[in-house]
Amino acid sequence: MEKILFTLTLLWAYSSYGSDYYVSPTDTTNLSRAIRSAISLKNHIKEGIGEGEYPNGSKEIIQKSINSAKVLLAKVSSLEQKQLDSAAYSVADKLVLIEASVKLSDNPLVDSKATKETVYLYKNLGKLSSNHNYLFGMHDATAYGINADSTNWHDDGTGEKSDVKEVTGSHPALFSEDVSEIASEELYEIPDNFNQMVKAYNWGGVVTFCWHMRDPVNNTFYWNEIKPEYNVVKSISPGGKHHEWYKDNLNKLAFYMKSLRGRNGEAVPVIFRPFHEHNGSWFWWGKPHASTEEYNDIWKFTVRYLRDTLNVHNLIYAYSPDLGPIQKKSDYMEIYPGDDYVDMFGVDYYFGDSTAATREKFQQGLAGIVEYADERGKIAALTEFGDRLNDDGTDMLEIDNFYTQTILNTIQASPKASRIAFLATWRNGHTKHHFAPYPRHKEADDFVRFYEDTAAVFLDEMVNMYDGVITGKPRRLSDVTEIYSFRTSNSDSTTINDNAIVVYAPKGAKLKKLAPVFKVADGATVRVNGVVQQSGETVHSFKKPVTYTVIAENGKEAREYTVVAKKVKSSTYINK
Repeated sequence: MEKILFTLTLLWAYSSYGSDYYVSPTDTTNLSRAIRSAISLKNHIKEGIGEGEYPNGSKEIIQKSINSAKVLLAKVSSLEQKQLDSAAYSVADKLVLIEASVKLSDNPLVDSKATKETVYLYKNLGKLSSNHNYLFGMHDATAYGINADSTNWHDDGTGEKSDVKEVTGSHPALFSEDVSEIASEELYEIPDNFNQMVKAYNWGGVVTFCWHMRDPVNNTFYWNEIKPEYNVVKSISPGGKHHEWYKDNLNKLAFYMKSLRGRNGEAVPVIFRPFHEHNGSWFWWGKPHASTEEYNDIWKFTVRYLRDTLNVHNLIYAYSPDLGPIQKKSDYMEIYPGDDYVDMFGVDYYFGDSTAATREKFQQGLAGIVEYADERGKIAALTEFGDRLNDDGTDMLEIDNFYTQTILNTIQASPKASRIAFLATWRNGHTKHHFAPYPRHKEADDFVRFYEDTAAVFLDEMVNMYDGVITGKPRRLSDVTEIYSFRTSNSDSTTINDNAIVVYAPKGAKLKKLAPVFKVADGATVRVNGVVQQSGETVHSFKKPVTYTVIAENGKEAREYTVVAKKVKSSTYINK
């Protein structure tokens, strides 16, 4: 009994996503996380027949799932690990099925049961792109990077650091990861990137996953390492020798995606980009190694199996050939699975130089996928890019003013190319393999100029992409912490001098219960002793000095003001 009580105490003490990795002889991590998500979702959703509402009885179904899971937790000492994890999958599956029943007036995705947040993300990416705004993203942004002294750093478990933030002050708006880490684990095992992706979403960011899928024989994604050579795509397709192996990988992916949940218990929408750069020869799913029919068949099977068999409904499916081999616009559609299986038209491109011809190819390639997206009601994006200048095996950001001149100016010069939804650069592995500047990098100042341009959207200017269709354009949150005016009901005048505010009141005025009226910078929050203050409403005694803290809209800058009330014989001061 003591063991059960101890375990249950730990479960509820570990109530934040950042503390999910307590491991006991029987690990309750997955099930306890699923219960917390279920409770949050039940408390957050609204039942009804209106837009974004769920059928009556949805909360009751979730509660029954919670109750069943809690019964298992009470028996934790007598259960096997597989039983607990299977129960966690059952809870996550139940939540997805509830989310798939949401009432939506319009769903443009290939998944007719896509969750509300997934549909709104897709629509809002379209809204941003129509306004010529595009999210900036990076692969493994918060997982690791490069310090100013050229040494490497790795996430300490908080997911708080990125080279992008170190240089600009803001994280990217879009966070990229790889499914290969998920597939390499056993079923129900959650890799380290889980917390990073949950945190990125809870910040308001967008999550995307590619898949450098390792083959079942050689454990590699590069074709030149496939020994002996064989048609991997055919082998993992229905009827193939390794088809069950591939389904096992998709089962792992499904559990991860269903478990990936935000602070309100909702499934995190993910832009999923499998089998990318397939028109090249470097990956085993590339053009020379599988026929068009074989490629399209495995793509369609993947979508159907995840969507229809495993009930994964928080994915946006992105198709992304490499721009390098494309010589004419129609080449882009040469190996295309079809409109019923693709949500997003992407393209990957790495620059060997920044000549006028290269920039033109880049610009025309983006314009072409935007045209195709418009024709088919899809969204276009630069799904992966970087400066790969050297021929000696090193991949480094070396092109001068790469982000402003090669990327930004080239995109902005084309009304069509500038309507991509996002652009995502690759990772910062080390000083010989990096695609974004790090502190003291020669391109850091240029990257700051890119960040400051109003077209590129970073995390600190993200609008809410998940609760409804957005209006207006993104803007960088204000860093202003000013109090512009401050008066009490019985004051004659006020002076504001730096951080000192003096309120002048008649000699007989009472100072015990006053609700001052103040005006502060747009978006700023005012607190006293941690309590939010409302102008004209929150009451204080001004018999002693009161400290007001103004927190800027961006949540970073803060400034303290000391308010002192003085009684005077006459009104001789001018209000500022």
